[in-house]
Amino acid sequence: ELENASLYGLVVNLPAEKLQSGDYTEWELYVSRQTVGIDRPPEGVDPNLEIDITHVLVGGTYVGPGELVRPFLGAGIGAAHLSPDAADYESDTVFAFGLGVGLHLFPERRIGGRIETRVLGAVTDSDSDIFCASGPAGSACLYRGSGNVLWQWELTAGLAVRF
Repeated sequence: ELENASLYGLVVNLPAEKLQSGDYTEWELYVSRQTVGIDRPPEGVDPNLEIDITHVLVGGTYVGPGELVRPFLGAGIGAAHLSPDAADYESDTVFAFGLGVGLHLFPERRIGGRIETRVLGAVTDSDSDIFCASGPAGSACLYRGSGNVLWQWELTAGLAVRF
């Protein structure tokens, strides 16, 4: 398990489509970075080891109706870069995905706020044997799979600027 830690990030949304109901969709680029420790490190792992986790996701957002407050739902796929702070451990970049829900708050036309909770998944290990085959009465497959996902939950609040 990873320890709780603060993060910083940037979300850029570009208009995609205005819907007849007044709702709209946006393209989204989501970038976040967090440095975390390991809560209960396994035997032989330095208890002071920290890992930098950077998520870069591309996706979309559906923004609901409202004037001052607009709810939204966002999703994206991309990559997570996991980088331990010790030289004897290797960094890795893996497939990642995220799903978030939140509120846009705009008391002014151009300046407002954004509150969001997001779940992020980074696929850290994956094995798969797809169709396979082999000789007389030996082997098989027709899909086998396994995998591990590093799950993270985020609660963020920040400044929102419209152009």
